Amino acid sequence: MKRIIIVFSLALVSGICAGQETCERVANLINSRIYDTRGTVRLIDTDGDLELRLESDFGTDRGPDVQIFLANDSVDIDGGVMIADISELNHFSGARTFDVPSGVSLSQYSHVVLRCFAFRAHWGSGRLQADSCSGAGGGEEEEEEEEEEEEQEMCVATSVATTDWVSSVTVCPNDGIADPIELRNTTFEPAGDNYAYIFVDDNRIIQSVVFADVFDFEGSGLETQFVFGVSYVGTLSFNIGAPLSSITASNCVIISNPDLFLTVNKEDCAPSFECINTNIATTNWVSEVSICPDDGQPDVIPLLNNEFFEPGENFAYLLTDANQNLIEVIRADSYDFEGSGPNESRIYAVHYDGELTAPLGVPISNITATNCVALSDPVLFLTISKTACAATLFSAQGSVRNPNNAPIQGVEIIDAQGRVLAVSGSNGNFTISSIEEGTSLNLSARPTSSIVSNGVTSSDLVLVARHILSFSPFTDPYQLIAADANNSVSITASDLVEMRRAILELSNGFSNNDVWRFVTADQDLQANIANRRIEENITVNNINADILNLNFIGVKIGDVNNSASLDLR
Repeated sequence: MKRIIIVFSLALVSGICAGQETCERVANLINSRIYDTRGTVRLIDTDGDLELRLESDFGTDRGPDVQIFLANDSVDIDGGVMIADISELNHFSGARTFDVPSGVSLSQYSHVVLRCFAFRAHWGSGRLQADSCSGAGGGEEEEEEEEEEEEQEMCVATSVATTDWVSSVTVCPNDGIADPIELRNTTFEPAGDNYAYIFVDDNRIIQSVVFADVFDFEGSGLETQFVFGVSYVGTLSFNIGAPLSSITASNCVIISNPDLFLTVNKEDCAPSFECINTNIATTNWVSEVSICPDDGQPDVIPLLNNEFFEPGENFAYLLTDANQNLIEVIRADSYDFEGSGPNESRIYAVHYDGELTAPLGVPISNITATNCVALSDPVLFLTISKTACAATLFSAQGSVRNPNNAPIQGVEIIDAQGRVLAVSGSNGNFTISSIEEGTSLNLSARPTSSIVSNGVTSSDLVLVARHILSFSPFTDPYQLIAADANNSVSITASDLVEMRRAILELSNGFSNNDVWRFVTADQDLQANIANRRIEENITVNNINADILNLNFIGVKIGDVNNSASLDLR
């Protein structure tokens, strides 16, 4: 944006100017796209005494020897002068003033540059603007009259280039090293509110818009890009993928010279990929293992290679038969051979670059890749031997029902270690499969979810109270279990208290009892209650046939009239 002063006049009516004259140039620091540098710098000349002042908004990343220079380039400090070593002063943020060496003039340099010599890195820089001066007057007879009209903002025509006005640069955007390029225009318009750089392809289709004076081309692809500038006032409007000429602004817009632009050429500098032969084995570098692939148990074998390549984009293990015919490409560092059949299996590997072509059923020597491919050593492979180890398997079946013989769903059948072996379905039935011959089971049941208030109502309180007062004593053993809320082997007013707390949802369970009790269906429950021993486990030893009728009766504690929901999922 170019600012044009329409009218400016200064008249000294009387008196003589006296005092000091102060001139200054201001620079706004821009980071290097790698190191965070920002803030305002002032170069101040007071009657020939020059100083450089960092304002309070100054800040930059720490470095071992970050130094401030005055120079005539935003990056190159040849011919410049060092002002201060801020690392030595441990000053990486905030205001500070430095004396400029004698002999340096206010207009001698165009940039403030920060560099770190230990890293040989550009830390940041800022262009010094044109100087401005102010004088101090004195005496009662001085009188000034100023007449100044408001500045107008106008779009300006520009041409675009980079450092030293070079119009073509070459970068390596895929070598992992930053490629910051300074962007310049012939009117020195800073990128920001009224100027932007437009990146286009060779058809002048917009790829991106940059509101900064430096851009890092690392990772920008290998396609040649062309940089134009746009001077605008108001709101800039553009669409990625649209022609350069489609750019507009709410007040005015001028795209830079169509014949003078910055060309950014790209070189493919990515490190070359080398395909490497490998040797294959498993844990402890064993080259042969024996498994039972038909016993129903996992046979997970770790896969290793001597180069320690991780399977993925450039490395894979190859599962073959004994004739090296490909069965599967494995992109993981282990494989489960359970169910892989009785024939010998082998593991080879391939290290490759590009797109892998690996047809199944053909010898692995036919495998190719677009760039390079290297198969593992053909005589050093992992052999998977197979033996028939399938055990005779049986099943166990049963059901879970309430005292009214209604099915209960969502009840877990667990073994003595708490492992879930089965869950009852909507019909209340469950099946435990794949039980090896000779196995012993100790089974119990538990609900998937336990809501203490489920089925407990004021009707249950009345029934229990009538039992306690001997108006209508319970004779059903399941009611006796349900009514004994605190599991004291007697039914008292304390049980009514526990039930009332459940109804009011004042507790998450009963004080000395489970929310549900699952008792075995084949016991003499009346006698066992009298003897204070209720069977809640089913034990089956040395299984050598299918087992039936492993049945449980579920009793919801506090629910003496069997009104509880029977879906316990």
